Amino acid sequence: VTGIDEVNYQGQTVRLIRVRNPWGQVEWNGAWSDNSSEWDSLSPSEKQQLHHTALDDGEFWMKFEDFLSNFEKVEICNLTPDALEDNAAHKWEVSIHQGSWVRGATAGGCRNFIETFWTNPQFKLQLTEKDEGQDECTFVAALMQKNRRKLRKLGAALLTIGYAIYESPDKDEHLTKDFFRYHASRAKSKSYINLREVSDRFELPPGDYIIVPTTYEPQQEADFCLRVFF
Repeated sequence: VTGIDEVNYQGQTVRLIRVRNPWGQVEWNGAWSDNSSEWDSLSPSEKQQLHHTALDDGEFWMKFEDFLSNFEKVEICNLTPDALEDNAAHKWEVSIHQGSWVRGATAGGCRNFIETFWTNPQFKLQLTEKDEGQDECTFVAALMQKNRRKLRKLGAALLTIGYAIYESPDKDEHLTKDFFRYHASRAKSKSYINLREVSDRFELPPGDYIIVPTTYEPQQEADFCLRVFF
């Protein structure tokens, strides 16, 4: 997806979405495709605003409803800061936390296991910069379990992992069982799943938060890497 916009067509507002086929061999031939008649109703300035061309370049516009009918899944790729160009509009920063779930110490399992959940590693997250024109801050949290591919040769499977995000109290200390018993999370990974990495995009008000990465079951051991892009 390379662009979105709205146009007035026959007295109605039409939502358009621009899609690029990276292989450049096949393009959309329906409504609002490169050579469709719908473009005849737009002025030259409107076409220029939409960067409309009839080139066989793999990029095309289509109605949002047609997009929903033809595509089932959209994946959003967030580049790390070192991959962004110097003139990028938004400079992503990243904080990286290495940790381990250790049986009997820091392998507390998910929130379902309230007696041990609080023993999981906890990491501070401070959100300060609101999105432009918004009241919230966007960030991406990605949790990866390390060395599982290597350990798979020894019979180890990928663990089911995820994380929860809590608003941090004023005290700068490891949160206790009572805190989690009486405070709900402000955000969390969509699901616990046995993937090498789970990540999600969030929007929260500025403030201090605590991220708790966990395995689903308690007492499961692994090393992990938690990255937060903001």
